[in-house]
Amino acid sequence: MRRISGRRSHLGARIGDAQSIFNIRICSE
Repeated sequence: MRRISGRRSHLGARIGDAQSIFNIRICSE
């Protein structure tokens, strides 16, 4: 359970980073 939680949070952080970068790109244009 702990391993899955760690992996899940890591994936979520990665997705969040990608989304923030995408939003900045859209706002820039």
